[in-house]
Amino acid sequence: MRCGNLASENKRKWSFDARAFTDRTREIARSSLTEFQLKGRVIHKEHRSGVNVSYNNAIPQVTSEYILTTDADARIPRDSLLKAVKTLSNLKDVGAIAAKMIPTYAKASAATRSAEAYANSYDLMLVSESAISSTFPGSTSCLLMRKAAFSPISTSFGSSDGNISLTIIKNGFRFISAPHIVYHEPISSRIFEQRRQKIRRATRLIQSTLLNMNMLLRKKYGEFGRVIFPLRLLMMTLCPITLMLSIVMLLIFTSSLLYILSLQQYYRHYLLWRWEPTQTSRFSTWLLASFFIKST
Repeated sequence: MRCGNLASENKRKWSFDARAFTDRTREIARSSLTEFQLKGRVIHKEHRSGVNVSYNNAIPQVTSEYILTTDADARIPRDSLLKAVKTLSNLKDVGAIAAKMIPTYAKASAATRSAEAYANSYDLMLVSESAISSTFPGSTSCLLMRKAAFSPISTSFGSSDGNISLTIIKNGFRFISAPHIVYHEPISSRIFEQRRQKIRRATRLIQSTLLNMNMLLRKKYGEFGRVIFPLRLLMMTLCPITLMLSIVMLLIFTSSLLYILSLQQYYRHYLLWRWEPTQTSRFSTWLLASFFIKST
């Protein structure tokens, strides 16, 4: 957590989950509480057991109404927390607000430009879904939630942000993305590193979606269950499969077409009976001559 950015905005009690890190995270968190004169404590696990387990362990121990989740790489502007608290306190049916991620990088490249374009289109989708009903997953790098909206999430299946957002919706609250609340997070300038991260994230998100299939087409969840969740399910599962099948069928069709064209060229250049007018008359003459010789 970046206490320096947020300390002047909030003097309430802070809780830190160190998640059994092997670096100096626990010591840094404790020194930050002292440096910025914050009331709080560090919750530390001796053994690494996954992010989902850490959330289930830490959130019930928090005593405040609102909970901010963040990450060591996230840089949260000073006014983002204040905006999030004001928005969440005014929207009583909202259980959590996710901020918009602004990617940062040391060197521009094709990979960073692609990541920026993807982030912009992805955020637009989240905001559009939020205007209709709810969205998911929303990054936990800058997420403000009501403690009452949270319940334990699966520890063995799915991503933490996906499980948290869908659990909040199941508990009767909305989960929204707010474009006026932002945070900055560094991204890799290498496309292969981004590819690895996106594959891992997509896999966990699909797991979260499949884990909550009982939300599909349920009137209980309003427009989210009837419209947003089915479309997301199609987008993440059926559409990629259909795309791959379409590519395979296109390759088969192209190969077949090339094979037919090659056969046509073969018949055209190497066989005697090319059915052109001159060749037809020659073939007919040869056939009649052969028949006459055999008859005599």
